[in-house]
Amino acid sequence: DGLISLGLGLLAFVSAFCLAGLARAMRNDKLPPNMWAGIRTKAALESESSWYRVQRAGSVPVICLAIAYADSGLLFILQGIYHETISVLIPVIVFSVQSLVGIIWVYKASYNPIHHKNQNRASEFSTPVRSLWRRRRPPSRLTIPLNGSTPSPLVSFQRVSSANR
Repeated sequence: DGLISLGLGLLAFVSAFCLAGLARAMRNDKLPPNMWAGIRTKAALESESSWYRVQRAGSVPVICLAIAYADSGLLFILQGIYHETISVLIPVIVFSVQSLVGIIWVYKASYNPIHHKNQNRASEFSTPVRSLWRRRRPPSRLTIPLNGSTPSPLVSFQRVSSANR
């Protein structure tokens, strides 16, 4: 019981360290648009400048989430040491509540980005970032003729009168 809590505490500390590094990169515009890290919402994917604006706005909740994870890591380690005194549910509940509050805060911050004085530090590209990641869809095989001729053999339509419904 104590060994598992010590391991979870170590995992929470590693997660906190990674989140702190991510928040620092987000705050300093060192996190370019990518598919792996950062806040990827519709607002962030509109352009490169909006990407950096959303990342800066979301960096504060991410660093607070990192601090909360370090706090939870310490609580897990204390529970592992004093496993007869402290119930395992206490660090689990604290970690869960802190995670939920932090994720909601990051989500809310990404939809209400703060306009900073230095928001023009990002390069101004007119190409939407979203278009860089969009998969190309194969052309549709469905063809519906507009002139009243017969549809393609792949799809057949049948007119249903209101009496047959």
